[in-house]
Amino acid sequence: MSTQLEWKRKYELLKEYIASNPEIIIDTYEVSVPEHLRDRFYELFDDIRNAFIDPLYSSLPFEMDALCDKYVRAEKD
Repeated sequence: MSTQLEWKRKYELLKEYIASNPEIIIDTYEVSVPEHLRDRFYELFDDIRNAFIDPLYSSLPFEMDALCDKYVRAEKD
């Protein structure tokens, strides 16, 4: 499944969760997630964030290793 479709699918799950729990209020000036609903809400929220961001940074550790190696070589030179 494409990355874009994955985060959108997870976003739909969060929207369904919010719709099925009218105690959750997300408005321009108010965000209220009752305590008994928070764990699941933030679990779904984090899933969306991870599905959206992780693919963008999947190569970051390799790039950082290369940058570190080049820095060490430049410092030695």
